[in-house]
Amino acid sequence: MGCCSGKTAVKGPGFVRSHARVEISEDGLTATKTGGGKDRVAAMNTEMTEGKHFVEFNIEAGSNALCGVIRPGFDVEEGNDAHKAEDHCFFHCGGGYRYPGGAQWSGMQAAAAGDRVGMLLDLEAGSMVVYKNDERLAMMAAGLAGPYCWAVTLYDKGDRVTIKHLPPPKAKKAKKTAEDMSEDQAASAIQARVRVRSTKANKTDETREAS
Repeated sequence: MGCCSGKTAVKGPGFVRSHARVEISEDGLTATKTGGGKDRVAAMNTEMTEGKHFVEFNIEAGSNALCGVIRPGFDVEEGNDAHKAEDHCFFHCGGGYRYPGGAQWSGMQAAAAGDRVGMLLDLEAGSMVVYKNDERLAMMAAGLAGPYCWAVTLYDKGDRVTIKHLPPPKAKKAKKTAEDMSEDQAASAIQARVRVRSTKANKTDETREAS
């Protein structure tokens, strides 16, 4: 059993594991790359095996960070290239690409310092949906299966990212089009529009007569 089941969100600690060149601060909520060299990782220990999980990565400094999930067994303290592992899933702030592979996807956008990147991992559907500054971009990846841990990969010295746990965003109900409706529903919708127009026309006539 993972830390979260059903439709509840993860509420756990922040980053607790990192390479020596990544400093963790603010009670584990902020990761900052303090040295140069290869990309380095900071990660949580909380494992996600089922349910829906949502976090927001606040890009405090830099534009080359990668935000996403890794397998719990990845060597965060010594390893690099976490975004190239086939069973990991990352969003690259620099261009919005999906890693591994640097793939393009519908709705992709870059993110820079000051932006907030929301990531919804749905292990019921096996998907990762990305948000930017509260706007839903699109589903970035499918076919995902736990366990995973939230992680960030920092490229450049000075890159700084803060992680925040939030409830999963509520899905907006899409408006029904005529094609989605049954004949009775379509007829009722037309009648409702006719009534609204008729009411507006009557009010206009009454106004003209009064004047």
